[in-house]
Amino acid sequence: MLPGGLIGVEAGTTIEVTVKGLAPESSVLAWMFSDPTFLGETKVDQSGFVSAEFPVPGGIDLGSHTLKLQVTEMDGTVSELAVGIVVLDSQAAGLNRVRSEEHTSELQS
Repeated sequence: MLPGGLIGVEAGTTIEVTVKGLAPESSVLAWMFSDPTFLGETKVDQSGFVSAEFPVPGGIDLGSHTLKLQVTEMDGTVSELAVGIVVLDSQAAGLNRVRSEEHTSELQS
């Protein structure tokens, strides 16, 4: 995780999302903005849980973007969940992974 709660991802890899409390058997659509880019669709299981990986396009501009998920809540309401992400080049993503691993090991000590 980057400062400000942003999530760093490397272009050409995947981003994993996990959501619970959704309408069983509903669809989840994933988009990346600022230029609308459809990342994919997945299904929620019977308990209202979904865990999926979506591709981060290799040609997407580096920098700040928004990951938006279109979901259906338990009551049938269609909602959007959004989180800020930063698309990094491979060198910056590698440094981010090292910092995350160091932070994780500090928490486990």
